[in-house]
Amino acid sequence: MKTKNKSGFSLIEIMVAVIILTVLALGGAAVMYHTGGGVQRQQNKREAIVAANRVLEALWNTTYANIGSSPETPSTVSVNGNTMATDVTISDEETNADGDNYYDIKISISYMTGDTVELNSRRYKKGLSKAVVN
Repeated sequence: MKTKNKSGFSLIEIMVAVIILTVLALGGAAVMYHTGGGVQRQQNKREAIVAANRVLEALWNTTYANIGSSPETPSTVSVNGNTMATDVTISDEETNADGDNYYDIKISISYMTGDTVELNSRRYKKGLSKAVVN
């Protein structure tokens, strides 16, 4: 009896290969989707920090006496087409142990659902203080 040499793949082998490739492609697509969301989140956070810094600079350009009288601050800011909710809190005037008068300034900007960037600073009557980003 003569036997024939069969070459190539069977239908079952091809179907298994297609299923494996489909699973790998879907996994890769999911990773790409989540990576893109992370990049967008970081870009929005960076824009929120820039916007908070602009609000803080505007407050620093306000005279010390006017800060105590509740200066106008924006309820929203727009950066690169994104509108972000802004909350500015200025404490009552306080005096530290050295007798220096100051106001605590807190700027919160919501840049995505559930994500907020906070910029805290202290404005002294006689000089500058450093800001802290949370």
